[in-house]
Amino acid sequence: MEKEVKRYRMRPNEYFCLSPEETLTIGISPGEQIIEEIKLIRNPYFGYIMYASIRELPESEIKKIPFKERYEFLFESRKEAMEFIKTIGVDILHLYRVI
Repeated sequence: MEKEVKRYRMRPNEYFCLSPEETLTIGISPGEQIIEEIKLIRNPYFGYIMYASIRELPESEIKKIPFKERYEFLFESRKEAMEFIKTIGVDILHLYRVI
């Protein structure tokens, strides 16, 4: 079975965080009240509702990168996610599906 990865975001903010506590460091603006836990599995198949660009580094290394520079985002289509990953670098980001 594939390893599940978790990320968090404060809706509607676009940045992924490693923990709910880290999402609070971004700051809360009006309308941002819900912290979402997003479960992801690396799987490039078609037919899922959402996809994500994720770094495959140890969590300790990811923490060193400011959340705005991690480029970990949600996408509504596989094509859109793949185009974004190609612009940043396929050696940096990987395609994950949202479960």
